[in-house]
Amino acid sequence: MCVHNWTMANNISMSIYAARKSIAGHFLCSSHICSLFRQQDSRKSFSIPPEMFVDAVPIENVVSGKLTVASQIEDDECTERAWPPLPVRSTFVRHKKSDFNQIVERVVGILAGPSWCPSVVDELNQLDAHLDSYHVVAILKLQSIPSVALGFFYWLKQKEGYTHNGFTYSKMFEILGNAKEMQSIQKLLEDMLNDDIVLIPNLFNVVARAYASVGLFMDAVSAFERLEKHGIKPDSYSFDIIIDILVKAGCQIQAYTMYDKMLENGFFPNLYVCNLLIDSHWRLDRPDDALVLYKQMKAKGTAPNMNTYVFLVKGLAKSGKAEELYTIVKEMEEKGLEPNLTMYNTLICALVQAEEIDAAIAFFGHMVDCCVKPNNFTFSCLIRGLGKSGRMNEAQQLFKGLKELGGSPDDYVYNALVLNLSKSGKPNAALEVLHEMRSAGSKPTVATYLALVDGFKALDKPDLVRKVFQVMQADNCQPYVVAYHDLIEKYYEDKNIEKACQVFQDVKQLSLADAGTYNLMLKVHGKQKDVKRCRQILDEMRRAGIQPTVVTYSTMIQVLGKTGHVKDAFHMFKEMKKKGCKPDPIAYGTILKAMVDAGQVEKAFSVFEEGKKIYKDLMMYSIMIDGLGRARKFEKAMNLLKEMKNRGIQPDVVVFNSLIARLCKGGEGEEALDLYQNMASYGCNPNRITRDILNTSLKKKMKMKK
Repeated sequence: MCVHNWTMANNISMSIYAARKSIAGHFLCSSHICSLFRQQDSRKSFSIPPEMFVDAVPIENVVSGKLTVASQIEDDECTERAWPPLPVRSTFVRHKKSDFNQIVERVVGILAGPSWCPSVVDELNQLDAHLDSYHVVAILKLQSIPSVALGFFYWLKQKEGYTHNGFTYSKMFEILGNAKEMQSIQKLLEDMLNDDIVLIPNLFNVVARAYASVGLFMDAVSAFERLEKHGIKPDSYSFDIIIDILVKAGCQIQAYTMYDKMLENGFFPNLYVCNLLIDSHWRLDRPDDALVLYKQMKAKGTAPNMNTYVFLVKGLAKSGKAEELYTIVKEMEEKGLEPNLTMYNTLICALVQAEEIDAAIAFFGHMVDCCVKPNNFTFSCLIRGLGKSGRMNEAQQLFKGLKELGGSPDDYVYNALVLNLSKSGKPNAALEVLHEMRSAGSKPTVATYLALVDGFKALDKPDLVRKVFQVMQADNCQPYVVAYHDLIEKYYEDKNIEKACQVFQDVKQLSLADAGTYNLMLKVHGKQKDVKRCRQILDEMRRAGIQPTVVTYSTMIQVLGKTGHVKDAFHMFKEMKKKGCKPDPIAYGTILKAMVDAGQVEKAFSVFEEGKKIYKDLMMYSIMIDGLGRARKFEKAMNLLKEMKNRGIQPDVVVFNSLIARLCKGGEGEEALDLYQNMASYGCNPNRITRDILNTSLKKKMKMKK
């Protein structure tokens, strides 16, 4: 064989041998090496180590039993890198095939127990065989218990004449990573960096994966950088792995930093990683960066695949970059990669979301021209987009075209049309489509019905809203109870109490009535001052097993107070506290107002004293000051005003106007004027009403003097 051929053989055999020798636990046979002669490229050549010429070395796939299966090479991608041979630190043993098997099987048998314990150490210490890194990798590959594997690893580390190398550390990291042993991974890294061993590029990969397996993604980057500082140079594959880990962990910014570092080192990511980065650029709304990476791919000769174009199309559409989108689709078609239905749907829906409706319609036309038949999903996206942009006539024409082409609209298409017709102020047209939809066997969603309800509410058609509710019930599509509350409120605003009561009965029959429903009806009848009906509703509420709330009691107290039933209102307040329903400031304000209006100021003051210990509330003070002013207890009223200031409660102009009016009416004009002049010290400014009160009082005083 000529010198050139021998050099080629040397390079190939060294690359394959160094990459795989300790992974499999034994050597590659010469036939495997010879079969790769023609695949030689411009890799760095190394001298063949002495071990390659040892007689009677183990041959691949000759070890019997479990060892044969477990020893098969797992990482085929290792052959892509030529690693330098490791220096042999332990005495090389010229073992036969059977010797290798026996040693490995013997050690595996010793380690077969459930844990690492002193008895295992004793047996290993009695072992008379010499172990090298080939044995160790093969033994570690057969360990299913991480703690046992780690114990064996550290036992070996203490043995005189044996030193771990990059391959044994690599295998140990892989085991700990699979077991998610975070603390052990961190300790192993420290030990490895402290040992004087030759590091191999594959350590980047296994260490990064080990940290990533326990969720320490940034620690994976730190480990990557530490390995680099120790003199080991990462290759392209190492950068690919760390970028892949960071992107999948959601650390996109760190992934971009690592990508820049990769370029600085003269490497470019593979197609898979390029696709990951392009997709992540869109997720962070960085469309320009994605396009730059796409152009870099083409410049580096990395041919985009269908996934690349899918990510580009999706991102460009979401960003509303219609012009760039046309260019990408054209490039696809020129390369024979025709966009399919899924891609067109993704593209059209993304454009709709970006409110690029004209571009979406244009691509819809291009889709049809390319003989790609749109489906119901395509139509529903376009109908939603047209409806949102106020182009319902076009949406209806599109729907009509779907049927004329022999298509059968599904639930999504019907719901999109009804929803958008309702929102665009065409509930009657939406109702017609709804009837057609139900006749075709399609089922409207709750959202569709509620959109129709909103449409009729906007047109001030509560009767039609109620009719829609009845249709919903027939379809076993229950409206939310809040929707009924809105309808009751609408009838109440229209002063149609009878219809409001009918809706209330509907809610009760559907077993939807809750505390909010009863509270609403108390409000409706309370405004009518119908105390009898309010008492009946409260009794119904209790019989239905619904506990009255703070709002319930506050409403009842207000109704009773306004109708002169102050004693009953006070009993209701006491019952509220007895039942464990803590009064809120509104409840205190309601009972105070009822008592003050009834002239029971002193009794109200004791309730106020109780309430102010719990709440710092403006309304409570305002009611009490007004009550004291009515009773001409001006000194107490002024004291409360000062107390408000001391407690940090800002009086509003209503409080001052009330007290100034009471002072003027009580003949205390000078005190009223003094309070007016001191309003600023309380952080409040007088308004027109304040000045009118004082002017009116002054005019009356002048008339009296005349």
